[in-house]
Amino acid sequence: MDRHGARVRETEYDGWGDKHGDDGYWVDLTDRTVVTDDTKPNVGTWYLLPEDFEGDLEADEVDQEAINAALERRRDYPVKSDLSLQSTGFGDRQRELSLQQQDRDTTLSEVVERHNIPEAIAPWLSKEAPTREQLVATCRAVNEHNDLSRQTEIADHIDWTRSTLATHLGKSDSLEKCITKSDGTYELTPVGKRAAEIKWKVVMEEMKWVISMAGSTPLESFAAFFEGPYHEEVKALEDTNPDGRTLRINWEDLDDYDPSLADDFLESPESLRKIASEGIRNVDDVDLLGATIRIYNLPEPRQYRVGKYRTRQLGKLLSVRGKVIDRDGVQPYAERAAFECHVCGSLVRIPQSYGDMLKPSSCPECDHGNPSFRFNRDQSVLVDLQKIVIVPPDSNLEEPPATIAFLKDDLCDMVGSSDLMTLNGIYETFDGQSEATVSTYIEALDLDITERTEIDTYGASEIQEFVIEELTEQITTVDSFAVQRADIVDAVAEQYSVRREEVENQIDALIEANEIGAEGSKLFDI
Repeated sequence: MDRHGARVRETEYDGWGDKHGDDGYWVDLTDRTVVTDDTKPNVGTWYLLPEDFEGDLEADEVDQEAINAALERRRDYPVKSDLSLQSTGFGDRQRELSLQQQDRDTTLSEVVERHNIPEAIAPWLSKEAPTREQLVATCRAVNEHNDLSRQTEIADHIDWTRSTLATHLGKSDSLEKCITKSDGTYELTPVGKRAAEIKWKVVMEEMKWVISMAGSTPLESFAAFFEGPYHEEVKALEDTNPDGRTLRINWEDLDDYDPSLADDFLESPESLRKIASEGIRNVDDVDLLGATIRIYNLPEPRQYRVGKYRTRQLGKLLSVRGKVIDRDGVQPYAERAAFECHVCGSLVRIPQSYGDMLKPSSCPECDHGNPSFRFNRDQSVLVDLQKIVIVPPDSNLEEPPATIAFLKDDLCDMVGSSDLMTLNGIYETFDGQSEATVSTYIEALDLDITERTEIDTYGASEIQEFVIEELTEQITTVDSFAVQRADIVDAVAEQYSVRREEVENQIDALIEANEIGAEGSKLFDI
């Protein structure tokens, strides 16, 4: 059945009840039935709404002829809908698109929208054809064979070895969001089902047209960007530690070079970061395997006050200015945790999300359950992680809106309590939630450089001098014996714009070196 032109529900957080609760009915194109109760389409379901039909059709008037006409109408004409009216940028870049329109401004994101490709598998468009074909073949094999319980059984139906398949099952831009294991057998998620039914040949033919008109793929565009305006920055990475290579991109620079690519970065930051990192590897005179991509100076429409972002911003890139009111210590975090089966020794790697560690329910080789596994630290991917909480910097509320943010790697320990900061990151939801009200956080991609410059203005010895000077002055003017430690911290922090935590650290260093004394909460000169 040709369903091109239909709507597709891609997330359960789309406010369906608020938007369509009074529509009266919707048409499920899986079996072409008319649904008149409160049932909502499942994620991945193709459907039509009453407004898609000519005239004011009642539910009992919808027949196969009307459905076919509605699909054809949505294909051939610019209909105001979630698929045909898209904001593809800011200001003059906002434009109306019909489902058939393919002009010179067509971008990768528009191809994704036109063919209802879930964001989780949008990176497949930039992969080499053999890899993409095997990803699709894997989804279709799992779809066709509902009794596959081991990875080796799946591998028998495709051209990958079990180890190669296992690698792709654990990658977020590959098969991680497509295939899951339930009751001992592998099955497709809604994203995987969509991946299996997409007409990839049609999609890739359109991509060829887009590429020929645009002149390059996102991967090629990033490589050209790094060979052009950002060549010096990329070249400088060769002299840095391979484990800490970070490239900061000014969004306005990217927008000046390629507006479509800059807009795509705002809409699909997770996949575009990976493509950008891979683009570094394609720079001719640079020998690098990639780098952590950070982006800053986002456009004004993407700048928000703490707590002012909404459901439609989930998964998108945004910029938030706030004050740090709480922060945890830096801890190791398993981005991909490896588990070793005690029975057969096989390794199972599972991408993790913030919270409790996700563990395998069974071994893909011998089907032994969770008690037979042990965490293998050496084979896991571990990074530094720090949790912070930010609030509006100028709020007078007793309980101001707060947002949790996670910092990784070199962003850890960049800010302290009471610091003001601009955070650029991805607005996300926690996995494994049990309540209907979903908890959210921001995955930090960058802290604005002006904030980092403020933080690093003074070295440890200079801060120690400030402490001794302030201590001497307060002993002279306030108390001839000792003064409150908190008073010294506040005075130095406010006068020199130094983090209170850093002042505390340097006071401890002075006490340890026997430069100043301490008795309870008070400090005294030695």
